Amino acid sequence: MQQQWQKALSSGFIAGPGVLRGIARIWGWSEPVAHPILLVEDDPDVAALISDMLERADYVVDGPYATLSDGMEALARSMPAAAVLDIRLRRGDIDLLVDDLDLYDIPYLFCSGAFDHPVVKRHPDAPLVPKPALGRSLISTLQSMLH
Repeated sequence: MQQQWQKALSSGFIAGPGVLRGIARIWGWSEPVAHPILLVEDDPDVAALISDMLERADYVVDGPYATLSDGMEALARSMPAAAVLDIRLRRGDIDLLVDDLDLYDIPYLFCSGAFDHPVVKRHPDAPLVPKPALGRSLISTLQSMLH
């Protein structure tokens, strides 16, 4: 099926992804699965590391966003499959975004060193991946949330 998508895209015959999806439904093709993950992390080095890990695991990354307001704006634009969130951001904490994710029933995990932060205590069921354990735990935790 993926080859059919690539052929259709490269033919120049199809104008955009919306048209492609419509034609795919008519022809009975299955659409490639993309798992958009909202990433809110204010440290550029950590954000680059997380983005790279997610992309290598075939996830589409929406972000990184460094502020609460940017993360909230991204959520308003497009509903992600899940979110990876730093708890402490330079311009505030992640509390309001977490409340919105809960409201829309979007799974999320915290990626932080702030184990004693009040938001962790208010959301005890949310996975917490310590930043030093990113390489060992991030993708497997995310996959278990989504499947």
